[in-house]
Amino acid sequence: MYLEVAVPILVGLSVVSFGAAVLVLLRGRRAALEARLREIQGGAITMGGPAGAAPLTGVLDRVGRAVSSRESSTLKQELAAAGFHGRAAPTIYLGTKIMLLVIGLAVASFIVLSLDITVQNRIFLAAAGGLGLFFLPNIYVFNCRQ
Repeated sequence: MYLEVAVPILVGLSVVSFGAAVLVLLRGRRAALEARLREIQGGAITMGGPAGAAPLTGVLDRVGRAVSSRESSTLKQELAAAGFHGRAAPTIYLGTKIMLLVIGLAVASFIVLSLDITVQNRIFLAAAGGLGLFFLPNIYVFNCRQ
């Protein structure tokens, strides 16, 4: 009875989380474009960081700063090529990857608990679920660069 209710709720939460991550990434891309347009038109550009950004962006930036020892110039170049020019883009990107990894591990772990399989297979499937979500930002950035 409990699993019949919990599984659809968790699947729904993971879909909403994925959608929110995509919207955050799209919003960042649009903000960079609008800033560039204001610069071209001679308007003042505000260099808004996480304080002026959406709350989710601020959380992702803090998580990204926590896991990143330094900013990679290669990552900055890849994100810039995809249209993400903000100073916080690398840390938000890394924060998004970590948050999606945690969400994927949690959801996949909960789902595989109900399956009648060996412990090794449960661990493998939970890790696969986490890694699947972990690499979604890579795929998104790659597609934006095309």
